[in-house]
Amino acid sequence: MTDRYTADTINSDALDDLYDRLEAAEAALAGVIANATEWQKLAPADGWGNTPQDTVMADAGRFLLKLVELTAKNNPYVWQTAAIASVREWAGGLDELARQVAGPDAVHPVAAHIRHLLDQPKDGRPC
Repeated sequence: MTDRYTADTINSDALDDLYDRLEAAEAALAGVIANATEWQKLAPADGWGNTPQDTVMADAGRFLLKLVELTAKNNPYVWQTAAIASVREWAGGLDELARQVAGPDAVHPVAAHIRHLLDQPKDGRPC
């Protein structure tokens, strides 16, 4: 958001919009947390899963849950937005690794799934 409201400029509609966006961010983050919780069960923290995909998904789940925990602890008022931005950046890093291995158009499946969860619109607006 480039335009910031001040105490003098915010009105009821703008406040409603901000609350709607916060609710959408919380819902998206809850979806990521739910998936990450399931993913971490696919492989032990110090070992391998049944497949390489299980191992990557488990590590991704643990990373995402730790990221949410640390962000919430350090800044409880804006942790949802910061966590979502960090998850998007991390997904971009996965895509970069996929491009190094599979070519310039490659997209990492875990990153694509994470973005899909974050970009599901709520009331017509993605997070």
